[in-house]
Amino acid sequence: MTKSLERNEFFLDYQPIFDTLTRRPISVEALVRWQHPTDGVVGPNAFIATAESCDLIEELGAYVLYAACSEAMKWPVPLPVAVNISPKQLRSGRLPALIQECLLQTSFPAERLILEVTESVFLAETTRTLTQLAAIRARGVRLVLDDFGTGYSSLTYLRGFDVDGIKVDASFTRDIVQSQKVAAIVRTIARLACDMNVYVVAEGVETDEQLSWLEQNGIAFAQGYLLGRPQSPTKLQALLASYHSLG
Repeated sequence: MTKSLERNEFFLDYQPIFDTLTRRPISVEALVRWQHPTDGVVGPNAFIATAESCDLIEELGAYVLYAACSEAMKWPVPLPVAVNISPKQLRSGRLPALIQECLLQTSFPAERLILEVTESVFLAETTRTLTQLAAIRARGVRLVLDDFGTGYSSLTYLRGFDVDGIKVDASFTRDIVQSQKVAAIVRTIARLACDMNVYVVAEGVETDEQLSWLEQNGIAFAQGYLLGRPQSPTKLQALLASYHSLG
């Protein structure tokens, strides 16, 4: 994997996030892929841990950030782009400078960049980590807590640090129609987020019934195969152009 970046074997797909009411895309998440020389296209779950253990995650993270911002500058609609951040990228202390440099070099507006972090970023909750996140957010970059609900203390993180949005994990979305308990949890998350002026995205939406439930229960945004699969930059541009033409 060490030479994979040099051989340009990594690339990005993009998955839109939609407004549940209008069914229009409101932002896009960048998803890194590895074009493995023998195994074909490999998703991030198969190589991110290896990249972290080999100390390649900073280099890979920088590639994703620059590629996503550069690509988003070409879109026919100036939607925000979301990039996933690894905890190890914060431990080095270089992430705020990297983001600032990327925004300058790509001319990408800070308000169009979203960083998605999982609660593992907050486990250590060091002053250094929180200071970096606060500095990044102060520049106008938005922070979103990803996979919300999978950890035992997600609510603690919302209390202790300001975020702009939360993404409810797909494991909840999968059961919201069939399980009253899950439905109650997601409703509570939605009310809490509203009170805190934080927006909510439901991940893993795959059925019309799930989407209808989200719309009826005040979840404004959704992401999943029902609405739009991860796709190449070319296909994404065509998709965004089709919505742009509708006005």
